[in-house]
Amino acid sequence: MATKLEVLNRSLGWLGQPSINDPDTPESTAGKILAAIYDQVRREVLSCYLWNFAEVTADTERLGDSESLYDDDYLYPQKCLKLLLVMSDEGERLDDYRIGYNVASDTRVIQIDNDGASTLKLIYNYDVENMFHWSPMAVSVLSLKLAIGGCNAILGKENNMLSALNDLLTEELKDAVAVDGQEQKYPIEEISEIERARLGYDTDEPMNVLNVQFP
Repeated sequence: MATKLEVLNRSLGWLGQPSINDPDTPESTAGKILAAIYDQVRREVLSCYLWNFAEVTADTERLGDSESLYDDDYLYPQKCLKLLLVMSDEGERLDDYRIGYNVASDTRVIQIDNDGASTLKLIYNYDVENMFHWSPMAVSVLSLKLAIGGCNAILGKENNMLSALNDLLTEELKDAVAVDGQEQKYPIEEISEIERARLGYDTDEPMNVLNVQFP
């Protein structure tokens, strides 16, 4: 599996730049530019698309009564990059909720009516930092996004690489997201109208949440 160093060097290769030997102390200016944005771009890739290697199911705790129009506030997990599904303790799908901020606890919260239950079950994209767990296609997407993020700073705004890299990313995403979705082993029926709106879709066609490709 890939490492942070390999991802950085692949991105540098896309930009025609020499490889580096240490991801934490890059020898070149180009390496330093990509290393500086690496974590941000990695989180963007994890939050923008559905990756089965990053999907977790976990309970989150109730913080107390909500300050919103809902009754309950639940902790929004710190490592949650995209919330996919909310369920009750009994496994019932809960579609009516909002993500907000609790001033008293200084944290993001999930605001919902859940009869004061002590926990709330979530499915979400986790902030996977260890590249060992990333699928090969997701690594390719990350390296291209990283190259795109540093392209203008490294090659200048008049370079011709940005358009080509974006075209490559579009093609890579088609395969990466499709393959990752097909590997899922459990069914999730249709997504709700609320989730549909959150994902930017206005179609009335039924969709399986596992096959949704985010805009």
